[in-house]
Amino acid sequence: MSASGRIRVSPDTSTAARVSAVVVENRIRNDTVETGALIAANGTTLAQHTGHADRVPFTVQELLGGAGATFTHNHPRNTGPSVGDVTIGCEFGFHEVRVVTRNHRYMVEHLDRIKVADLQAEYDREEVRIDRLLQDEIRCNKLHPNDFGCELVHRTWLRLSGKWHFQYRREDS
Repeated sequence: MSASGRIRVSPDTSTAARVSAVVVENRIRNDTVETGALIAANGTTLAQHTGHADRVPFTVQELLGGAGATFTHNHPRNTGPSVGDVTIGCEFGFHEVRVVTRNHRYMVEHLDRIKVADLQAEYDREEVRIDRLLQDEIRCNKLHPNDFGCELVHRTWLRLSGKWHFQYRREDS
């Protein structure tokens, strides 16, 4: 069990790319700047870069070469995937987009089912709905205010994945 009282689960290492991703994620999860890696299906790292507190740069050529790859990176601000993360994954044909934080590992798959043109607007609409629910949970002492941001992103992606039938999940780590 983790310090937060959550039961830790072993990370999904069902593919060579996921095995390599977990190794990278365990190394970067507590960094104060973003580090990202593009990992081929066979587990080979195609490209890896360290960037800034809120972004990590890759060249267009590297991103184009990542079709079918897994993209993993850390979020020092302890939130799940951004709309930008998922949009890049969709536009460049990634197999999976992953984010690791101090406490969680997030995974988005079946990116071809995501309607990129509608993603930001739909995400914003769902986020407003989830925000209200979480505010109620805080008032009823069901959610700690410190967990608000993390839960807002997580539950918004859960709602969207249910609507559009892509796979989204979060592991406690």
